[in-house]
Amino acid sequence: MKKIYAATINVIASPERAKQSYLRGDCFGALPLAMTVVFISLFSAVTLHAASWTAFQKGPARTGNALECAYPKISPLWSFDVQGEFVAAPSVYDGAVFAGARDGAVWAWRASDGEVLWQYSTDGWVDSSPCVWKNRVISLSRDGVVYCFDRATGEIVWTLATGNANVSSPVIYKDILYFMSGSPGTDVVAVNPADGAIKDRINLSQYGFSSPALDGNILAVGTNDGRINIINLDTKQVNILPTRGGIRYITPAIKNSR
Repeated sequence: MKKIYAATINVIASPERAKQSYLRGDCFGALPLAMTVVFISLFSAVTLHAASWTAFQKGPARTGNALECAYPKISPLWSFDVQGEFVAAPSVYDGAVFAGARDGAVWAWRASDGEVLWQYSTDGWVDSSPCVWKNRVISLSRDGVVYCFDRATGEIVWTLATGNANVSSPVIYKDILYFMSGSPGTDVVAVNPADGAIKDRINLSQYGFSSPALDGNILAVGTNDGRINIINLDTKQVNILPTRGGIRYITPAIKNSR
């Protein structure tokens, strides 16, 4: 029986919220938002494989669903402080935890004991969750650059300068990386994750902090003018679902193209 690792982050300035986040940590489908301190919990389970959480809300559909569940109740194993906040969820894969922080860095820790595997400092806040793909970790920074790291060593594989303060958490679907441009850009950008080459851009009405969700040939993403944009990737047709306010960081979930 293998061990399963769950990455959970609590707001230490708010004991009640920290308690609620801890209680919600029983299942992978309810990972709380990152803020200041990373707590990694270790537990045994009846499943015979280790769970992975390779992108924000687990996968391209952004449903946050997982088959694994923690039994018995998880407990803190280690913690790590940085000079800034965590405002995005970590990713977990193959015994390692990956996260970006407002100290401007992308971090990788060993899940079993919290040892730092590697760290890379960007020139801006890292407010999006990293995306793990094969032997690589891809992360966006508000410094206007997309970074692709070697998953084991943290060495730069490629970078892509966008000129935008990117916040969207990237996702890979059918070997294409997607993310929403931050200010002042207004595009959904499709990139080859192998080399960082831009494959497509889909122009929308405004920039966005939302993270794209994908199912089949349908992509859904929010923009900061209060719109949910439903995009047919084959025809590039965009349908708009208006809301009553700004989207900000809210990310849609999509399943069966709905």
